[in-house]
Amino acid sequence: CTRMIANPSVKPRHWQLDAMKSFKDWRDTRQSGDSRTFVAAVTGGAGKTHFGVLVAGYTFSEDVHNVIIICPSNTIAHQWINAMKQDEKQLTLWSLGQVSPDYPEDYVLTYQMMNNHAGRINRLIDRETLLIFDECHHLADSQSWGDAARLAGKDAGYRLMLTGTPFREDDARIPYVTYKDGLLVTNYEYTYG
Repeated sequence: CTRMIANPSVKPRHWQLDAMKSFKDWRDTRQSGDSRTFVAAVTGGAGKTHFGVLVAGYTFSEDVHNVIIICPSNTIAHQWINAMKQDEKQLTLWSLGQVSPDYPEDYVLTYQMMNNHAGRINRLIDRETLLIFDECHHLADSQSWGDAARLAGKDAGYRLMLTGTPFREDDARIPYVTYKDGLLVTNYEYTYG
């Protein structure tokens, strides 16, 4: 796999630098039994994908050997591939034949692909994997994508949950996140205004 670097070619926005500080502080202060999930709720169009690229570069320079990104559609998957390419990082659209944990690669796939092959995806993921769920509000416990996310991502060293919509219309809970008084608890939030 191509080693990621923590030197982005696209200049980070102020909020992305602030969010990276929050991520680094969270990572450095959490205890071994603490959550492995960092939740960022960022308004649409603000640059969630680039923040994910920054987190990937940072964790790769520390203790992660591969990145798996799971998102709602092929269109968004290709946006991730292009964003990683801008920072000279290789990201491959996952296909069924790619299941060997002996050769960790950095993959992007859709929620439907994860749903159909959650066990195979889980074989690519271990304690040295950064797993990014983009637009994580599409996942829901006790529904197929949420159940698949739980199976596929249970062993990830880090889970980065990105969303512009930190709630679901049906009030179903999103896997791996914490709720307090019925509301999703975030590690970082950014909105315009």
